[in-house]
Amino acid sequence: MASEMPKGFFESLKRLVSTRVAEKMAENPEAIDKLRSLGVLDEETILAVAAGTADVDGMLTELRQSLRKLAVELKEQPSLLNDLDVRPIEVLGARLALPETSLEDHPTTVLFTDLEGFTAFTVAEGDRVAARVLDDHYRMIDRLTAGRGGRVWKRLGDGHMLSFPSPQAAVLCSLEMIESAPADLDLRSGAHFGPVVSLHNDLAGTTVNLASRVADSAVGGESLVTEPVREESGVISGVTFGVERTATLKGFGDPVALIPVVRFG
Repeated sequence: MASEMPKGFFESLKRLVSTRVAEKMAENPEAIDKLRSLGVLDEETILAVAAGTADVDGMLTELRQSLRKLAVELKEQPSLLNDLDVRPIEVLGARLALPETSLEDHPTTVLFTDLEGFTAFTVAEGDRVAARVLDDHYRMIDRLTAGRGGRVWKRLGDGHMLSFPSPQAAVLCSLEMIESAPADLDLRSGAHFGPVVSLHNDLAGTTVNLASRVADSAVGGESLVTEPVREESGVISGVTFGVERTATLKGFGDPVALIPVVRFG
């Protein structure tokens, strides 16, 4: 099930390919050569496109098998985007929508964020101002998460569910996000390290639920982590783990140690 393409993404890609790639390939041999070198198109399909008889649906079926490689290669070969008249944002959006290999039984670090007081900010400043602030905030989260090798799994209003390849990356990114929060608003975050399950384009499991509860326990401008995150992080230059406090979190019987993360020096 994890390798199944999300329906919305496939339909979006179908429109993109049918309106851009098919017509551009027919008139641009250089683009065809590049797609051939990527292993996305075979000779038979190339000839059909050139003749105007290509079965776009059939071509997309084959293309689905190479989407992950194509997205990575397109990022490394931006000239191909120009050849196909495709904006980089469209490719990056497709790349974000690609399903990951199942993470079941593979520990990962899950981080939740939230903008404290955003509802009150919206009431005070109005919907248009709040929407602009939120759009800028989304861009910041995307940029910082990608910079630490993480992934944005969900946008939860003014919050996010993220995952990172290491606890250190999650800790550093959480601090960067707090420091880059919108003016007059404070970001809070919570992270937990443990096994997760990938369900289609989502993460599930106890690790996810606990990370969410940890974030709920943080105050504005605070990054909280659990003991597994601190233990797996080791020493992080310029970062210290503060005095832990315990809390009984909803859905978890035993008290959980919550550890603030702060910069020093």
